[in-house]
Amino acid sequence: MKPMIILPDTVYILREKTNQDIAPQREEYNIYYKNILFPYTEDFDVKIDCAYGKNLGHCWRLDTFGEENDFPLRIRIYLYAELLADKTINVHLTERSKKQANMLCIGDSMTRGEEYVYHASWKSENTSTCGIRKLRSANHEGRGGWRIQFYLENYWKDNSDVSPFLFPKNVAAKDYYGSYEFWQRVQETPNSYYTAGFTYQPIEEGMYTMKDGALCKFENGEFTIVDENPEFEFNFEKYLEKNNFVRPDIVTFLFGANELQMTAYEDSEKDIATMLARYETIIEHIKKDNTKIVINLPVCGADQYCWGTGCGCRGTVKQYDYNIKMLSKAIIEKYGNREAEGFFVCPMLAVCDPYTGFADTVTVDNMYTEHKNRHLNNWVHPNGNVGYKQMGDALAGVVCRIKEDM
Repeated sequence: MKPMIILPDTVYILREKTNQDIAPQREEYNIYYKNILFPYTEDFDVKIDCAYGKNLGHCWRLDTFGEENDFPLRIRIYLYAELLADKTINVHLTERSKKQANMLCIGDSMTRGEEYVYHASWKSENTSTCGIRKLRSANHEGRGGWRIQFYLENYWKDNSDVSPFLFPKNVAAKDYYGSYEFWQRVQETPNSYYTAGFTYQPIEEGMYTMKDGALCKFENGEFTIVDENPEFEFNFEKYLEKNNFVRPDIVTFLFGANELQMTAYEDSEKDIATMLARYETIIEHIKKDNTKIVINLPVCGADQYCWGTGCGCRGTVKQYDYNIKMLSKAIIEKYGNREAEGFFVCPMLAVCDPYTGFADTVTVDNMYTEHKNRHLNNWVHPNGNVGYKQMGDALAGVVCRIKEDM
């Protein structure tokens, strides 16, 4: 099987300011070959033709910047002198911008952790974040264990969060409280994994709420059932009105880890098609003429050792790697080269270091030896000091490209 090179036709990279000498504001962008090739083997000879950057063997790195802001990057893959793949992409360098932009990031636990969200907003300058959840430094809509379908379907559950975008039909935005059980948990256990980052607000007189699976109205200190089977709708306008948010200039999505984590090879194509259909549905509800949509390519997993320690025998990193790369390929085919329509593809897939981008630990090889080895210890989540920051760098480049047209 000849390898595929999974990269959008244009990559947007944030360049350093002229004469930059402040270490925290230096820029470095890496495209890791292990991440962008399928299949991948260490036997490949990856040839890079580019006027800038360095071919370091495991990645192409750009950390010094010349005069040109647009230039080609050609990637050729050889195996024992045979050319197997050849792709040329355009690299567009963009700069930090003083222009104001408002960004809403929607996703799963990687967005919930908010590291890449904050890093992208800080790197791109004057980029504010919105969303009803905020753990530390950035607002967002990130929920651990969530798939994109949950934002379209979860209007009430007795043991989990609910989508902030779903509202009962014929109920005004300001009159809907949400799930009573969830907001009680926020009040009672504000620092649990599922409730941390939400600000509790008590229910007010006359508000509607989902309680015990039915739509109720709160009046005179009591709950009266209004509808036992209410009809809900995804309503982005109500979301903005209820939370007093201005319409975001940029809406980003990061999904794939939960949808495809255990997907078998034979189900991969079907599950990816289902994901893309859900992307289309949620984007149709959110996008207006001036709203820019960023689809982030999800990152690959770590190594099989931590898949085994974290998941037993339920999945393998190679199967996950296949699913993530096929999803990324499908996203590029669907949303790539549509910047004029307001769609941008962010290659987070490419930039997360497959080794140092994940947390690690030192363990003994087995119970009978004291010999120790370093192993990665999280099968899908990057670490905050490296992986998430690299993801934020990639998103910052796209955000600053969007600001060029604002």
